Amino acid sequence: MGGSRQSEQAAQSLSAREFSGTKTNIFVLSLVFACCLGCHNSFPWQNPSLPPEKRVEDYLRRLAPGAKPVTPRTFAVPSEFPPDIAMAATWDTDLVGSEARAIAHEALAHGKDQVLGPDLPGYGDDPWLASRMGVAYVSAMQAEGIIATVKTFPTGADGHIDERTLNERLWPPFRAAIEQAGVWSAIADNPDAPAVTDVLKNDWGFKGFVVSGHPPAGGDKVRRTLAALFATGAFDREHKADGAIDPAERGAVLQAAANESTILLKNAGGILPLDARKVHSLAVIGRHGFEGIRERAGAMIEVKFDPGDNPIAAAGLARKSDVAIVCAARDSEDRLIQAIAAVNPRTIVVLTAGPVDGGDKWIDRVAALVTAWLPEAIPAVLFGDVTPSGKLPQTGFGLSYTTFTYSDLRIFPATPQYGQTVQVVFQVRNTGTRPGAEVAQVYIGHPERRLKGFQRVVLKPGETATVPVALDRRSIWFYDSAVHDWANVPGVYDVLIGSSSTDIRLKGRFELVQ
Repeated sequence: MGGSRQSEQAAQSLSAREFSGTKTNIFVLSLVFACCLGCHNSFPWQNPSLPPEKRVEDYLRRLAPGAKPVTPRTFAVPSEFPPDIAMAATWDTDLVGSEARAIAHEALAHGKDQVLGPDLPGYGDDPWLASRMGVAYVSAMQAEGIIATVKTFPTGADGHIDERTLNERLWPPFRAAIEQAGVWSAIADNPDAPAVTDVLKNDWGFKGFVVSGHPPAGGDKVRRTLAALFATGAFDREHKADGAIDPAERGAVLQAAANESTILLKNAGGILPLDARKVHSLAVIGRHGFEGIRERAGAMIEVKFDPGDNPIAAAGLARKSDVAIVCAARDSEDRLIQAIAAVNPRTIVVLTAGPVDGGDKWIDRVAALVTAWLPEAIPAVLFGDVTPSGKLPQTGFGLSYTTFTYSDLRIFPATPQYGQTVQVVFQVRNTGTRPGAEVAQVYIGHPERRLKGFQRVVLKPGETATVPVALDRRSIWFYDSAVHDWANVPGVYDVLIGSSSTDIRLKGRFELVQ
């Protein structure tokens, strides 16, 4: 009985001293919770089956005067994980979920409660693609018990962005993360801007908290922060901070991202993949992305390297080689690429920092162009061990070593009413000789063409997949600045299906009626 009474007293009055250290506060709570497990007088804030809101109120009621509530311990995404733009280039929401789970597991291993990510603008300019990536990331991470933090919400407080751009281009990924994934935290460019309350909380029903540079002081933010901690299980799990991560999990994500984000942008004459029966000498020029090329080339191909510091010397090596590979990381290397392409028409350019602005100076003079944000997959892609499947996040464009056909488009109902979901179904077939992945994309035109759905399908040669895409009311609405709200216009809407925004394979339409 004595032990039970002591446990009850400990749970009823959570002292300020117990909450003074950010590294020990949740550990102390865990000890109190463990003591109460053996008694009959457990309290509502200790009951995981209760809604977070009820647990918050009971917790605050029992908090001793002057005591500081628990605050989340944050975790920055390690730089070893793929950049967001590379993940966007995969168009693979399942892989984004795997990445988020791996990051969550590392956060848990370090005793953390919150991850400062994802960076939604980092997924590129297309609002639909960024929305799907963000929802996949947040859903997977928070399912592991870690608070996700979407960043950085543009409030428009400086007045430099018009209302329609905010609503149609910049805000949709944040809205999707809130409404579809229930994200518990956000970072805003101005936490005190009216849009944080008016848009995030009132219009979109954001239940979480906005991160700022100081601990929560107001009652509303305290409650929102605690609700996030209760909802993700921070009070209920055993906290370990041994830092024991699984390098295999991180490595698997990194390799898959490297394979799937590599984009083949040009392949004149089918120069790629490289064939050891036809290529006997390689000139590899540049300072980045060389790892593994000589090993993968094998004994049948002579590989020579040049750092590219002297374009004349590098061009001399390229002139004597069957194929020249230029690994370029900066726009300033345009002059080097032009020098190599001038002496060897079988020049392959590998961009390791995304597309460059000056490519129009040499794109017509090189045989192949590859974008690889992650260098781990470069040898495998060049020699055909991996069939490239990445697409540019801005346009959906990307080539493959195999071919795909689209057929059997069905759209129903043909005359939907406002608010009714339109179902789009079609088939994609691998008609080539290699296994590969295709990102099938659905665009709506009325009149501007916009991405409104996509699905990544992996197919063996000769294999066919049925691809369903649902178009809800948000797929066809637009923001009407005159009334400061979303609207739909009755009329005919074009449905465009293809491999990219410029490679449309199937066309259909439906007529929206009021």
